[in-house]
Amino acid sequence: RSSMVDRWRMILQSTNSNGSDDAEEETDANTSSSSFNSNKKKSIAIVGSGAVGCYYGARLWECKDYDVHFFMRGEHYDTCKTDGLEVKSVYGDIIIPPEQ
Repeated sequence: RSSMVDRWRMILQSTNSNGSDDAEEETDANTSSSSFNSNKKKSIAIVGSGAVGCYYGARLWECKDYDVHFFMRGEHYDTCKTDGLEVKSVYGDIIIPPEQ
């Protein structure tokens, strides 16, 4: 299970990089703002959280590196509001409590 989380972290780190090899050429303003944001979790919104969105959102939540917000409606919303989000997978189950 931890290897799956490590894979997710590696994928997300590669997609979050700015793609530039010249990191030293950043301006002082960019450097100060990036160091300010480094302590803060990045927010991710999963809009229209169905089966696929809930799975990937739960995996991101499991990494503890992201503040994940699920936007859903109808029965899914009511169930998650009272019981939380439960994802069953061959790679490990995830349960997100309703208060989170």
